[in-house]
Amino acid sequence: MATENIVQKRKRDKRSWVWQHFDFDETTELAKCTRCNFSRKHNNSTTYLQNHLSTHEIYENKSGVELKFAEAVYSDTCDEFSDSEEESNTQPTKKTKLSQNKVNKINQRVINFMISTNQPARLVENQSFRELLKELNSSYQVPCRNTFNNNFLPQKFQLIKNLLQRELSKISKCSISADAWASISNESFLGVTCHFITENFKFKSFILCLKFLTEDHDYNFIFKSLNEVINSWSVMEKLMGITSDSGANFKSAVGRFPDNVQKIPCAGHKLNLCVCDIFKIKKISEKSGKYYIFYFNEDGLLKKKEITLDEKNIIEAANLDKEFINLIIKKCKHLVGSFRHSEALQRKLRESQKNLNYNHSCKLVQDVCTRWGSTYDLLYSIIINKTALKRIQHDPGCKSIVDYSFFNN
Repeated sequence: MATENIVQKRKRDKRSWVWQHFDFDETTELAKCTRCNFSRKHNNSTTYLQNHLSTHEIYENKSGVELKFAEAVYSDTCDEFSDSEEESNTQPTKKTKLSQNKVNKINQRVINFMISTNQPARLVENQSFRELLKELNSSYQVPCRNTFNNNFLPQKFQLIKNLLQRELSKISKCSISADAWASISNESFLGVTCHFITENFKFKSFILCLKFLTEDHDYNFIFKSLNEVINSWSVMEKLMGITSDSGANFKSAVGRFPDNVQKIPCAGHKLNLCVCDIFKIKKISEKSGKYYIFYFNEDGLLKKKEITLDEKNIIEAANLDKEFINLIIKKCKHLVGSFRHSEALQRKLRESQKNLNYNHSCKLVQDVCTRWGSTYDLLYSIIINKTALKRIQHDPGCKSIVDYSFFNN
């Protein structure tokens, strides 16, 4: 009786429309997609099967009849091709089997397209993309997503790595630059780039890794990660220098490499620190009738320094100017923030630029502390749009920017 109930249950499950696209193996209880190599153990629910069919853009409408999304969307626009399609259907062509060499070439073209255009692996499951490849060559069977992820991508990675290792084996010296950052989704990565000059005196740079970081960015973990990357490419004996930012974790990590490896601070990061320091209000401390400030020395280190009374007066006068400049920057940031959060203001600005016959459509740029040079970009974007901003300042629909009277100064 138990066996009969199981059989009857399976028969009831197969009444679902999804079984038109899945084969069911009663021995292993696996449901296998007829369109790709996807398979999964059937657990008496067809929801996950429907979710998989959605990757092929196949759905069920209210009447219970399967609906192909691409056909539903494009059916009206494809009427003009119906005659030619009918003619082609009346004259079916015999498919010729592709040679393995040809299949491999097409696979390589597809994987090259996906890599160069930064496409996700699920592209090969997109029905429109599969139809495109079928139209180009009806004999070509598009591999499934797992094949691309588990076979083609690792093979391509190994091929490129072998070519790069061959090139690195020919050089005598090289240097690397490294940095760690967090993505928008707050995931941390380490990037390492190798720089060298070929025997033909051509400067080249190659990314050695973009590594996902699973631990805190302390100097021990960064040193260990850098060491692994350098040794995996066998360039430790050829390494002349390492360039990184001046963060304490990176400075300590890079400092653990041998003395014959130069530790080069990033010039862009140093310059950005200097510019940011210019806008900072210098705090003067007094002790026993003497005055002190903190400043960056020639090595870029923050040190305490004693100053004279005249120097104290000069710094205090400079602080007053900095307060005024910082007030202007603060107002500019608020102004740009108003535009970035208002579609109406952005539209008004574009209209004003067009009416003034601007030969550009430069957007307002926000200042971001971690983006080097963004303070300059902020001020420059407002200066070149000054006339357009003044024009919309008195627009009834732009009351939120009325208070920015510095337009007139």
